[in-house]
Amino acid sequence: MFSPKKLYRKAHSPAYRLTKWAVNIGTEGLQSPEREHTISVNQFTLIALTLTLAFQLYYLLFEFTLMLPVILVHTVATGIYLLALYISSRGNFLLAACIALAGPLFFQVPAVCYIISAEAGMHVFFLAGGIFTFIVFSDNHKHFRLGFIIISLIFFIVIERYFSRDLALVKLSDEMLNSMVYLNAIGTSVMIYLLASASHRMIVEQADQIRTQAHSLDTLANTDSLTQLPNRRQILSSVKNSKNGIRAFTGVLAIADIDHFKIFNDQYGHDCGDEILLSVARIMAGSIREKDIVGRWGGEEFIFLLADTTMSEAESILQRLRLSIERTPIPYRSVEHHTTVSIGATELGSDCDFNEAFKLADSALYQCKQNGRNCFLSN
Repeated sequence: MFSPKKLYRKAHSPAYRLTKWAVNIGTEGLQSPEREHTISVNQFTLIALTLTLAFQLYYLLFEFTLMLPVILVHTVATGIYLLALYISSRGNFLLAACIALAGPLFFQVPAVCYIISAEAGMHVFFLAGGIFTFIVFSDNHKHFRLGFIIISLIFFIVIERYFSRDLALVKLSDEMLNSMVYLNAIGTSVMIYLLASASHRMIVEQADQIRTQAHSLDTLANTDSLTQLPNRRQILSSVKNSKNGIRAFTGVLAIADIDHFKIFNDQYGHDCGDEILLSVARIMAGSIREKDIVGRWGGEEFIFLLADTTMSEAESILQRLRLSIERTPIPYRSVEHHTTVSIGATELGSDCDFNEAFKLADSALYQCKQNGRNCFLSN
């Protein structure tokens, strides 16, 4: 198990930073799903390049003279993979994917199998290429996916059937062919595992993005865009359980209305009116308890749900809030404005209808306006 220090060293090691840079080539400024597709192309190309270089090292160390034709093939394939990475860095992941697949499909694997025969097992890499097509090519490019899969199958059958040991340009011993089979099987398994891992990671990242987007959409749907308070939809959802219609709230329902709000819009403009709404909303949100809810009902009207609260307790909370608004100056363009609110309230029990309770609170609010505003009344 890695310690935090080891994980830190790994994340800041030159090899890790180089790998991360290579995997993210060409992703700057890209959005989903292009970014994920580009990363997948880079990952496949780097895996193929790494395996090719590993084989090159093996040949150079142990069978250089005998395997020289294969070394030349892998050298050309290395150039193809580097070309794919370069094209990916230029922002064309689709062309890069086609080149990265075409390299082993049309050149590297057939050439090696022709040189040393199919008995070395190099053509099993076609199996990994089929997985890659589903990672990179979306349904918009499924003709590429289908084309590469069909061609891979045809090449696999042709190589297995006709690229026999008798026709091989380089005659390898049984021991050498057996070691090649093991190496190719291991290399193919590693590639399939890494591609599957990359696919899983991409799915997880996309799922996280979907959850984030869903949360953002839910927030937008339930939040007033100006004050960032819950909107009418969210307030109604808080009153009732949307799944079975059972009352989810009991306590005190109150409605607050900013007094003479129209004057701010008419005399100072709607920007001033918006600043008044924002400032009042901040005071309201900071004046209620954690279990209570305040939201913008519409216009200059706000609604409170004071949970499990008696009218006496609610009056104490709302009166303090009203006085706080009255005493707090609201600066706008070097001018300090003052405003007040009128508040009407009623109790909302488990057997009360929300609409009826709202009418009672609204009636109390209307009576506040009749009594000169800047006061609290309950029904």
